[in-house]
Amino acid sequence: MEPAFVESFVYGTVAIFGLIWGSYLNVVVYRLPQGLSTAVPASHCPRCRSRIWPVDNIPVLSWLLLAARCRSCGGAISVRYPLVEVSGATVFVLGLRRFDDPFEMATGWLVACVLLALALIDYDRRLVPLVLTLPLGVLAWVLQPFLGWASPLDAVATSCLGSVVFLALSRAWGWWSQSPGDGGLGLGDAYVMFLIGGFFGLQSTLRIVLLALLGAVAVLFLSRSASWILRRSGRFEEPLARLPLVTFLSGAALWVLLFV
Repeated sequence: MEPAFVESFVYGTVAIFGLIWGSYLNVVVYRLPQGLSTAVPASHCPRCRSRIWPVDNIPVLSWLLLAARCRSCGGAISVRYPLVEVSGATVFVLGLRRFDDPFEMATGWLVACVLLALALIDYDRRLVPLVLTLPLGVLAWVLQPFLGWASPLDAVATSCLGSVVFLALSRAWGWWSQSPGDGGLGLGDAYVMFLIGGFFGLQSTLRIVLLALLGAVAVLFLSRSASWILRRSGRFEEPLARLPLVTFLSGAALWVLLFV
């Protein structure tokens, strides 16, 4: 076979698997914060509770064929579902391009999917599930000798140091603002730093934190500017909602993982 055909086939297959994992991430983001199993029951409409059959559960394609509506009740299906599925395919393809070693690639896919899930869960509910952070942070320590992303000592030290620093910042913010976790730093940031530090080590973690802070400041500036303009026009009175810091930490970690 032609090398170009083989390469296209491999990338296409990986993209399909990424779409499937993206579909599963939608389930994780919806069910995990509620303490529900991500495996049972089968996928169902959150409005009418009717089961979603496999033919209506094909990533992206079913959303398009159903015109973003539930077949049973006609309720709208958010565009975020296919966007998350496409994000899964994107990180799988980028991981294929980024890593030569299959073990590193599989680990990169896992980390990328977890980061996506954490960002979406914290955006939706302002919480970070411990089941996605602490066990995977410890797993990172075990995998580091085989990954080589950081030394085992570096991974352990960065996990502990990063989580302690962000925990202290969270406590300080709570004391200063008298509203811990409300629009500022919460405990979830410390949990995510434990995970990031374990996989990335000190040097890359510092880069991730810097990128996240720069992104947060830029979005805050744009948000405040837009709010001021809208208030001046009389069409908007409340400040725009602020994104949680975990969203920026996860985005920065994805960038470092896939591009740096």
